[in-house]
Amino acid sequence: MEISFKVTRHLGFITLERPQSLNALNLPMITALHEILKKWRHDSNVHAIIVQGQGERAFCAGGDLRSVYEAQQRNDPQFHDELFRKEYTLNLEIARFPKPYLSFIHGFAMGGGLGLSVHGSYRIVAENVQLAMPETKIGYFPDVGASYFLNKAPGALGMYLALTGNSIGTSDSLYTGLATHFVPQERHSQVIEALFNIDVSQHRNIDEILENYAEKLPESPLQAHQAKIDSLFHHSTLEKIFDALENDQSSFSQDILRTLKMRSPTSLKITFELLKRNKGKSLDEAIETEFQLSQVFIKNHDFFEGIRALLIDKDQKPAWSPATIEEVDFSIIDNYFNDKIKSLEK
Repeated sequence: MEISFKVTRHLGFITLERPQSLNALNLPMITALHEILKKWRHDSNVHAIIVQGQGERAFCAGGDLRSVYEAQQRNDPQFHDELFRKEYTLNLEIARFPKPYLSFIHGFAMGGGLGLSVHGSYRIVAENVQLAMPETKIGYFPDVGASYFLNKAPGALGMYLALTGNSIGTSDSLYTGLATHFVPQERHSQVIEALFNIDVSQHRNIDEILENYAEKLPESPLQAHQAKIDSLFHHSTLEKIFDALENDQSSFSQDILRTLKMRSPTSLKITFELLKRNKGKSLDEAIETEFQLSQVFIKNHDFFEGIRALLIDKDQKPAWSPATIEEVDFSIIDNYFNDKIKSLEK
């Protein structure tokens, strides 16, 4: 098993142990994680949860995309149903978990890695974090509750992060709300040691410890660009965002435009529509919609083409179909949102 669990002095430790794959979550890990949380929910000896990733490079770089691709190659839709169903149910379990849930994040935390952490009580980030929902790069869409938590970021930052898939560092992760505290990685073990000596069932005690160890950071780069991002991404259609970028000759806007032109046009259209539709919705509602979309994406071209280009052939040259946002008309979008084959709740 590539994940371990232990209880030490009322703290339940979850450690992802797949460092060679940047602790990417596979189906056995997701299944085991869900089972241990259900067990610890009712275990009076476990007062709080700590989640960590093994190795120097990543907390968790997302889901195991290679297994998703291999399932498609062997024509196994049942695997895709089970994988996404279990992962999204796990996200809800974390959000509903009645005890303090602390993620100590270093290095990469992307996609499923954010699903594993953002829904918990505390996200303590190190100085080397790179957080992202990069799904439009692979012909997919920001899932694991992203249409809920990205919509909570200031202004239009959620839409910017969802469409571009760009990664953010420590200051930005705090500003957007994806993280709660910055503590240098070398002091993470000291924080955990301090937690051993308090009643961790009480959030106020944990708050006090984290405030003692948390350090201030320079202004978030995204905060500095907030007004510009709002003017570019607060539009009623994706086409109008592209127009705004085309008409702004600043290097900032032109860099974003180049980035978006590399993303899957279908992914961009669905992601834009998803965040619009789920604005103000509950996490449960957001994840139910995301599950529906996941089951449509696995029947179409771009998701597997994106994985092929990134991980299988590694040519970094996905051939998106349709190839432009103009070719992704409303009927295609409508099919994605109305093809309700099954529900997350069985």
